[in-house]
This record gives sequence, structure tokens and C-alpha cells, in this order.
Amino acid sequence: MATLFSPEFADVLTPIFVFIFVFALLYALLAKTKFFGDKSGFNLVIAFATSMLILIIPESQVVISVFTPWMGLLVVLMIFIFMFFIFLGVKSETMAEFTKSSGFAFWVVLIIVILFLVALTKAFGPFLMTNQNPGFWNAVKRVVFHPKTLGALLVLAIAAYAIRYIGSNE
Repeated sequence: MATLFSPEFADVLTPIFVFIFVFALLYALLAKTKFFGDKSGFNLVIAFATSMLILIIPESQVVISVFTPWMGLLVVLMIFIFMFFIFLGVKSETMAEFTKSSGFAFWVVLIIVILFLVALTKAFGPFLMTNQNPGFWNAVKRVVFHPKTLGALLVLAIAAYAIRYIGSNE
């Protein structure tokens, strides 16, 4: 028996969901920021045209359809973590203050960028994978994604946070 969630309908429903998601998100963003003014009709046209352009490019549909569920999972996971800490007795004011800190924002943005790169890899193939072929981009990837470089960046990040923490407590 065929249901709406069966794989046969995925090819039909994915573009519809992507269109609605991009249209609603972009229209809400334009209406909230008033980037193009207060004209809601103009914002509707921009959101509609952008949503249609997203539908034309199949790779963008793949990026959005891979990235969106992971973002939803990230939001639900963060809500559960905050609820866990509030259940343990941490005051909600402390949690609100924590979410406004730059460290929290850094980690959230880092996770979002990693999820976006994973979605891009799903759509365009392993473009971040290193190889021994000659060329500037391949050399940059070999240097940036080398384990020693990534390890040095991790040690520098830990040292920066440690220095900032030690310096703020004096």
C-alpha cells in the first residue's frame, strides 16, 4: 500500500517541501528585516522568484533536503540539553545568559557550518577530499585538512579559551 511517506512519492514531494520551506523562510526574513522596504507584495515576489530558482537547480534541492532535517535535529537536541540542565537545577536566567555568550554562538555556528559542508558534499560529491593531483586547490586542501594542521588549530583554540578564562578570573 502506498503512503505519502513511501519512496515513490519522495520525488514528487521533495520539490514541493523545498519550495514551501524556502518561500516561507525567505518571506519571513524579508518581512522581519524590511531589507527591501515595507512592501509585502515586493517581498512575496522576491521570495517566490528565489524559491523557483532553487527548484530549477537540483543540487540546491539536495543541499536543502539534507541540511534541513539535521538543523531540526540540532534544535531539538539543544532544547533537550537545556531542559536537562534546568531539570538539574540550573536557573533559566543562567541558561539565557549562557546562550548570549560568544562561546555558545561560536560552537553553534561551527556545527551549522559543518552540517552545511556535509550537505554540500552530499550534493556535489567529495569536493573536500584531498588527493595528490597537482593544482592550487588540491595543494590548499592537502595543507588545510592535514591532521597536523587540524591538530594545531585545535590546540590553538583550546589555548585561546584557556588564556581568556584564566585572564578573566584575576
